Amino acid sequence: MIYRRIKYSIKEYLDKKILRYPVTLNFMANDICNSKCKMCNIWKRKKDKELTPEELENILNDDLFKNLSNVGISGGEPTLRDDLPDIVQVFAKKEGTESIGIITNAIQTQKVIKQIDDCEAVCAKENVNFNVMVSLDGVGHVHDEVRSREGNFESALQVINHVKNNANIPLSIGCTIVKENVWYVDDVLDFCIQNDIYAKFRVAEFIDRLYNEDLNASIKNFDDDEKYNIALFFFKLEHTYEKDISVKETYSNIRKMIFEGKKRQSGCPYQINAVVLDCRGDLIYCSPKSPVIGSCSENSALDLYKSNIDIRNNIIKDNCDSCVHDYHAFPKLSSLVQVKQKNSYINKFNIDVLMPKSIACVSAIPCAIDWLDIKRVLIVGWYGTETVGDKAILAEIIRNIKNHNNKIIISIASLYPFVTKKTLQELGCVNEVIIDTYSEEYSKACVDADVIMMGGGPLMHIETLGVIMQAFILGQKSGSITVLEGCGIGPLIGSRYSDAVKEIVRLASVVRVRDAASLNWIYENEKRVDAQLIQDPAINYVRTRKNTLIAEENGNKFCCFLRDLPNEYVLDESHVDVDNVKSMYENQLSEIVKSISKKTGLTPHLLPMHTFVVGGDDRQFNRMLCDKYFKDSNVINDNKIHSADSIIKNMLGSKLNICTRYHSVVFSETLNIPYLAIDYTNGGKVWSYLNDIGKLSNLITFESLTSGRWEDRVNDKLSLIH
Repeated sequence: MIYRRIKYSIKEYLDKKILRYPVTLNFMANDICNSKCKMCNIWKRKKDKELTPEELENILNDDLFKNLSNVGISGGEPTLRDDLPDIVQVFAKKEGTESIGIITNAIQTQKVIKQIDDCEAVCAKENVNFNVMVSLDGVGHVHDEVRSREGNFESALQVINHVKNNANIPLSIGCTIVKENVWYVDDVLDFCIQNDIYAKFRVAEFIDRLYNEDLNASIKNFDDDEKYNIALFFFKLEHTYEKDISVKETYSNIRKMIFEGKKRQSGCPYQINAVVLDCRGDLIYCSPKSPVIGSCSENSALDLYKSNIDIRNNIIKDNCDSCVHDYHAFPKLSSLVQVKQKNSYINKFNIDVLMPKSIACVSAIPCAIDWLDIKRVLIVGWYGTETVGDKAILAEIIRNIKNHNNKIIISIASLYPFVTKKTLQELGCVNEVIIDTYSEEYSKACVDADVIMMGGGPLMHIETLGVIMQAFILGQKSGSITVLEGCGIGPLIGSRYSDAVKEIVRLASVVRVRDAASLNWIYENEKRVDAQLIQDPAINYVRTRKNTLIAEENGNKFCCFLRDLPNEYVLDESHVDVDNVKSMYENQLSEIVKSISKKTGLTPHLLPMHTFVVGGDDRQFNRMLCDKYFKDSNVINDNKIHSADSIIKNMLGSKLNICTRYHSVVFSETLNIPYLAIDYTNGGKVWSYLNDIGKLSNLITFESLTSGRWEDRVNDKLSLIH
C-alpha cells in the first residue's frame, strides 16, 4: 500500500509536468434544457449548433482522444437529442472505450426511458459498460422547487424505478446542494439507502458552461448554520456512507472548504487527464472554470490542447484552491500521511495500551485549586461530539473559570474540531483555543496545562475513555491538577471499561460528580471519601439564561426531545434481541406522542438535542419516526441546528416536554416546564437524576415503555397541565 501511494504521488507530479493524453471526456451533448434549476441558466438558451454523430466521429479521430476510455454525456439535458443513441454509438465504437454514462433530469418520462434503453442496447452490442445518473435534489416537493418543475420528482421516480429494475444498467443519483435544499439533503440520502441506490453529492458551484454567474441567491449563499449542516452531512458521507477513498477525500475537502474556509487539497482529473468537448465542437480544459480554447471542428484537438497548456496551468493556480465541485482523483500522499498520523494517535489512546502506564502512576493527591495561580486550563471530554447539553456544560465551565481568573488561557480538546468550532460560535466564546485531540499538540497541551479538567458528561463504556486516561497520565507526570467536573459514571459493561474508569478516578486530584449513584460507585470502587456531589454544570447555565431569553411563540405545542436507543443501553451480560427491543421502543415512543396529541389537541414538535452522526443524530431518528409512524399525523419535524439557547426558548414556549435525552430532562426541570422523562438508560443517568431530586413521578421506566404500560403516567401528567 505504501509503495502504491508513493508511486501514485510521483505519477501525479509528473502528470502536471509532462503532457498526458486524456482518458476521461465530458461531452456536453447540447446547450439547452427543459428544467429551470436554481443553480443553472442553460434553460434560458436557444438551441445552438450541435455536432452531428459524423462530425463527432471525425473529431474523435484526433490523436488527443487516442487514450480515451471513459465518457460522461451531459448537457443541458442530453435526452432532448433525438439522436442520442447515435451519439452514444460513436463513442461505443471507438477503440478503447470502456464506459459511457449519461446524466438526466428525467422530466420527459417515456422519452427518457426509451433513450436510456436504446443507449444501453448500443453499448451492450459494442461490449461497453453503460450507466445512468438521475438528478435528484430533494424528495417530493423539495426536488420540484429546486428544479422549478412541478411533478419532476414523480417523473424522476418513474425513471429511477425503470432503470433500477433493469439489471443491465447501473444507476446512481446525483444531488446538487443549493440554498433551497440545504436542510433536506439527508432525505435524499435516506431515500437512496432505503432503495439501495448509490448517490453522489456536490455543492453547487459557479460554472461558466452553466451561465450561472448571476445566481448568487442559490449558489454558495449559505449562512453559518447552513454551512455547518453541510459540514455535518459531508462528514457523515465520508465516514458512514462512501467507500471510495478518492470520493471520501473530496467530501472531506468540501466540508473543510465550506465551513472552515480552507483551501481544496483533493485532486481533480481535469488537472491531469480529463477534458471537455461541448456540443459545438469546442474544446475546454476544465468543466467548471475553463474558457473555450478553440474549435476541434476547425483545428487539431491535440494542437489546441498542447498550445494552450498555460491556460490550464493558470486555472489550476487561480481556481482549484477554491473550487468545491465534486470532481475527484486519488488523494495526495500528504493527505494519506495525515490520515495515517491521526490513526496512529487514535491507536495510542487504546485503553489496553494505556492501562499499564496508568497503573504505574501514583494515585493523585486530593487538593484545592488556587485559581489565581493558574495560567493554563485544558478542558477534555467528549467535545467534538457535543449534544446541546454538552454545549451548556462547556459554557458554564468556561464562565466559572473566567469568574475565578479571566486571564487564564483555556484550551478545549476536541475529537472533531469543526463541531466544537460551531459550539464556541454559538456560545460567543472567542478567546478559547481548540486543539485536535488526535494530534501531537494534544499531548503537549496536557503537559503544559496547570489544570486538566474532564468537563461533564458520562464516563461510560466507550473507547474514547482512553483520551481522558492519556490526559490524566500525562498531567500527573507533569504536575498538573486533574479534575473530574460534574461527570456521571456509567453505563459500564464489562470489567475493561470499569477498570479504565477506576484508573481515571484514581488519577484525578479533584472529583466532583453530578449524581448520588456515581458518588456511591466511586466510594465503593475507589474509596474516594473526598469525592463531592455537585449539580450538573448545565443547570446553572439554563438557570442563568431562563430570565434573559424570550420563548418561541407557539403556545399550542408540546416538544419532543427523542433519540434512538443505543446498543450500550440494551445489551448486558445476557443476550437479547436488540432489533426487537429497539422496535418496541420506537413504536411505543410514537404511541405516546400520538396519544398526547389526540388528548390535548397540541401539536407535537420533534426537536434534536444532538445533530452529529457520532453519538446518534436525533434528526435521523426523527425522520425515521415520521416516515414510519407519523405519516398521517400532524407532527412538526424540526431538522435545524439548535444551540442551547434555542432549545431553551422552544421549551419555554411548550406546554409539555417529552424527554429521552438526559439533558432535555435537566433543562425541563430547571425551567419548570411540565415534562415526562423516558428512561432509555434503563435505570441509568435519567433515573439517577430524577431520584436525586425526588421527581420519579415524572419517569416512564424502560420496562413500562416497551411493554406499553405508560398510559396512567401520561394521564397523570396531562391532568396537571390542563
